[in-house]
Amino acid sequence: MKFFVIISGHDVEGEQKQVVVDDISGHIDCIIDGEVVDIKTASGFAFNKFKNATLRDDDPFGYIGQLAGYEESEGTSNGGLLVINKENGELCFYQPEELDKPNIRSKIKQIKKALKLKNPPEEYCYPTVPDGAKVMRSYTRTVLGVLTSLSAMKMSMMVRDYEYLNMQRAMLS
Repeated sequence: MKFFVIISGHDVEGEQKQVVVDDISGHIDCIIDGEVVDIKTASGFAFNKFKNATLRDDDPFGYIGQLAGYEESEGTSNGGLLVINKENGELCFYQPEELDKPNIRSKIKQIKKALKLKNPPEEYCYPTVPDGAKVMRSYTRTVLGVLTSLSAMKMSMMVRDYEYLNMQRAMLS
């Protein structure tokens, strides 16, 4: 995709530049015309979140926060996400509004604090989802949702759910 950006006359620099904000590091995809741009591929469903500017309402992978971190490191504020629909090749540029971006330093501080807790706070945990299988007469088996597999709190949630299941079994015995 970078090829199309260059041949259309834009300046591209800082490719895969490592950046650090409050001891959290990442790599910027590139800086186009002085602004941070993260490049993404997306399914048709996910692509529509960017195209229709609804990502702010449902951003399970934290793309807006990631962009905010990169902008914080570079001292810019007008970056965005260049996205290609991997089903049909359609392109769009999504530029979140400033008020949709988190205060990234505050968010990093909040998450670092949460990671030190013995039990994960519920707001960082994805709920388990029923998979329809009956484990016992009165209990339907649940599984971790797809997004949970990407969560830093995954193991804590598994332990919590395992302990809950054992408590349920004990009550039924």
